[in-house]
Amino acid sequence: MPITRISKELISRASSLLLKLNWRVWYFGDNAGFMGLEAADYLLNTAEYSNYALGMLKGWNARRYPRVKYDQTLPGIEAIRLATKHADMDLLGSIEEHVNWIIGHRKFKGVYLTDDDYPDLIWVDTMSIHPPMIAGLGVYKQEFYDIASRLAMGYVELLQDKSGLFSHTYDIIKETSNNVHWGRGQGWALVGLLETIKLLPKKYTIRQTLVSNFEKCIIAVSSLQNKDGNWNTVIDEEGSPIEKSIAPFFVIVGAQAISLGLIKSDIKENISLAMNATLKSFTKDGLFNRVSEDTLSGNYSYYVSIKNNSFSPWSQGPPIAAIYWYNKVRDTLNMN
Repeated sequence: MPITRISKELISRASSLLLKLNWRVWYFGDNAGFMGLEAADYLLNTAEYSNYALGMLKGWNARRYPRVKYDQTLPGIEAIRLATKHADMDLLGSIEEHVNWIIGHRKFKGVYLTDDDYPDLIWVDTMSIHPPMIAGLGVYKQEFYDIASRLAMGYVELLQDKSGLFSHTYDIIKETSNNVHWGRGQGWALVGLLETIKLLPKKYTIRQTLVSNFEKCIIAVSSLQNKDGNWNTVIDEEGSPIEKSIAPFFVIVGAQAISLGLIKSDIKENISLAMNATLKSFTKDGLFNRVSEDTLSGNYSYYVSIKNNSFSPWSQGPPIAAIYWYNKVRDTLNMN
């Protein structure tokens, strides 16, 4: 299904499902849902979806004290963009208070330990949330750039190995990663690195180091793509199930990376394959199919046992964002 044949009706149906999700305000993956809400507005020339997101943020702002479980998963950089767009200084102030709360947590080798259920685990999922959110406030206070860049490097040093891929978790008691290259986890890592890189001033020497780490990961991921444009749920294990959420994540980060000149390798064909795989995973009703459910930390056997029938912010948001980013860059990058 070529990208040129995407109907506005399909995009509208897919986007409308974002409004039917069980938003927990907040939980892991909500940031991916916000990516979809943000993209839906641009694709459909409306303000309906960003207003819905803004409403959730205003609801959080009104009830933010006392803190509740999973508040650390606030979709931060997306919230900053919305608050800035609407000149909502009260919301921006609350996000800054939230960031100060995050960086008040105990640390292990530069990474904040914020998980409610597993306080001794560091998750690649959170890499997509905290460094970009903190960097997003650097325009107001430069110290946030410093904190964000060090935090991003902390994740890299603990979770990325010589293959370029990221393990899902790191156990601070055992001082070792779980050594499973979870497919969607590569998406979280790449999103976190990309959004942080985009926000850091070029004068920061650590920015180029993060670019190098980003490039190693995206090249490693591209080399493991299947012929149909998808990837396996344990990305470097061919026998593991297909995980459909990886393709849209790859489009989102890959399209931006080559348009920004962040990578030297040519991954245009990989992006086109991933985009077509993404489109084929929609039902006629706009539902994005075969995405794994909430995934904890474990061994290989655990990851391959996870059911792939999720209807969640992380299943429905990224494919809509992928359509947006592909359409945005395909002409300038001469992609099919």
